Amino acid sequence: MIKNIHVFLPVLALVLISGSCRNNKDDDPVPVIPTPTNPSGLLDNLYNPIDPSIASSVGFFLDDWQPKMFVVPSSSNAGTVPGGDPTDTINVDLNKVVAKVPKYIFGNNANQWMGQIVDQTGLMGYLKDLNTNVLRFPGGSISDLYFWNAPVNSPPADVATTIYNSDGSAKTMTAADWWYGTRTNNEDWTISLDNYYKLLQQTNSTGMITVNYGYARYGKGTDPVATAAHLAADWVRHDKGI
Repeated sequence: MIKNIHVFLPVLALVLISGSCRNNKDDDPVPVIPTPTNPSGLLDNLYNPIDPSIASSVGFFLDDWQPKMFVVPSSSNAGTVPGGDPTDTINVDLNKVVAKVPKYIFGNNANQWMGQIVDQTGLMGYLKDLNTNVLRFPGGSISDLYFWNAPVNSPPADVATTIYNSDGSAKTMTAADWWYGTRTNNEDWTISLDNYYKLLQQTNSTGMITVNYGYARYGKGTDPVATAAHLAADWVRHDKGI
């Protein structure tokens, strides 16, 4: 299962959060905060940072925060830097903590058009090494054409036959112009919804699912907003295993 799936709407600043599972939180290792040292040991007693107060608006994003320690890499004298002696000095006060940074500030997109991903051994290795934390799916504006539970080439019956691009030009839509996440989506050029969840599990990443809000604008049913909201809610229920 996948945990902490955060659902974002691409068109309006309306956010829908679902809390599913990536792996059992009880299985997560207890973070160990190392004590920083320096070669001479002279500064050890001076390092005493104090965490600032945390704004309530940060919510759950710091629940699984873990510290990262800087390790000075080995170096060698490669010669003299041209330009003479340095004229500026940078001083860093390690005891002044500005803020704790949630790991979810870093992330990448799991693109719909780069294959099933989980069957690409080399790419999966790179993603694990990258430790990206967050993988968004199915994308940004492309989410407005995405039906997570529809069979391939079978969009809902109430979708518009014509939609408009950002420049105002009209586009006649065919079944192949929409995007689908159904389990039968095994094409080698795109990724199924199931394989997106496998991608999260195998890379130990948190998912950010972007729901189809555009459906509320181009749906031809009696209440397209409610229909789009219901589609999004169904995905949240599916995500949580309900």
